[in-house]
Amino acid sequence: MNENYENYENYETSATPITKSNYAFGYVFLWMFFGILVTGGVSWLVSASPLLTAVAWSWPAIIISAIVQIVIALSLGKATLLKLNKPLAIGLYFVYAALNGLTFGILFYMLDASELFAIFGVTAGFFALMCIFAFIFKDSLRRASRFFMIGLTSLLIMSLVSLIFWYSNPLLLAVSIIGLLVFGGLTAFDVRWIKDAMDNSDNPSGIAIYGAFHLYLDFINIFMYIVRIYLLSNKD
Repeated sequence: MNENYENYENYETSATPITKSNYAFGYVFLWMFFGILVTGGVSWLVSASPLLTAVAWSWPAIIISAIVQIVIALSLGKATLLKLNKPLAIGLYFVYAALNGLTFGILFYMLDASELFAIFGVTAGFFALMCIFAFIFKDSLRRASRFFMIGLTSLLIMSLVSLIFWYSNPLLLAVSIIGLLVFGGLTAFDVRWIKDAMDNSDNPSGIAIYGAFHLYLDFINIFMYIVRIYLLSNKD
């Protein structure tokens, strides 16, 4: 991982603007993959140890983890992130991914390995499809930011309502399907935005971790909504 980072830095100093942008864009997905790998690895470690599971799901750990994740998410916002040095930004990103892994460890108790791998495969395929859409419908996506904000707000409201009517499987399933569609659209929008931002930036590498963090969040949300759809569809 350090070797990749050093190669990235060395390449950045000698590449032409367009080539540099394309190279940095590739690294967005590489950093996203590393984040997912960290989350999956921590999840497996937690599930493999009853002690770690008990600690991870204790109220103090949940509260502390939530607070730290909020602080890191704010730190990885674009305005703040561009002021951070890259090693620090990368470190914060991986801490966030690891903390997510503490929460996701419970999935190994709810689903067996074959089910999790299948859901991960479906998630990866859906995510890849949305990335392709980002280049096919690039002009439409550039004008769609307002609609995605409306979609996110509506999803938040529906999610809060579903907490009240948590016993209604049809409602929970509908919210999960809508959530999947919203974050699918956001994935395409984010990919398009990241590519455009890098093409028009003198320092595309400064956007790489910011972009990786956003795509990581998109991937994780898509994964969780597919998990919910699977569990609700197979609930007796």
